[in-house]
Amino acid sequence: MALDLASAGLLLLLAMAYHWQGNAFHEIVGTVMFGLVVAHHVFNRRWWGTFAQPRPVRWDPLHRGLAHMSFSLKGVFCRTSLPLFHGSR
Repeated sequence: MALDLASAGLLLLLAMAYHWQGNAFHEIVGTVMFGLVVAHHVFNRRWWGTFAQPRPVRWDPLHRGLAHMSFSLKGVFCRTSLPLFHGSR
């Protein structure tokens, strides 16, 4: 995982140096990053098999608090985004 993060971070920084490196280098770095994503999914393909299996839900205080915070933030984001869409007509 650390290797994934390090290589993705380095490639992302190199891809953002578009004005210094030029278009060809930017495209090559983007292609390498895409290849890393594909390789990551190929190497971790067993995870997709376990993803659909049901697992017991633990509702201890930590998970209950995280769920409450998640739903609260979704509500806040929905409430604050409504005026943006309503005013754009």
